[in-house]
Amino acid sequence: MENKKNILKLLIAFLVLSLGLNMFLGYKAYLNTKVEEGVKEKITIKVVVDTPSQEKMENTYVLVGSEVEFLKPAMDELGIEYVASDAGFVSTIDGVTAVWDETQNRQEYWSILINGEYGQEGISTQVVKDGDVITFQFVDVNAENQEGDN
Repeated sequence: MENKKNILKLLIAFLVLSLGLNMFLGYKAYLNTKVEEGVKEKITIKVVVDTPSQEKMENTYVLVGSEVEFLKPAMDELGIEYVASDAGFVSTIDGVTAVWDETQNRQEYWSILINGEYGQEGISTQVVKDGDVITFQFVDVNAENQEGDN
């Protein structure tokens, strides 16, 4: 009987911790999607390719004094060339195309980092805030796996 009480206590503690963690993460996600209205003094967008499968590249764009609220219009205002799906996931940026085709052994994608943390949205729904540094990082999964094998 005592063992069942201990298990019940552990289960309740786990549920309370899980609920607390979900509330924290949900609130953090809410803050990241809250639109910041008004003029943004400076938004920096970087495009970085640093993988053996592509020529190295780092382009930096700075948007000053803009009222954009989302990443896609910021990119448009800066004249960044890109191809993205309707959901806002980028396949090509600055002439570099990420290809995900396992039959060709190519597993590449563009990750979006917002102030050093992985973005959770596509460019259409990613909110931009004053002072943001947004990095598009080209990722080649196969090259990373090969580096890890060495």
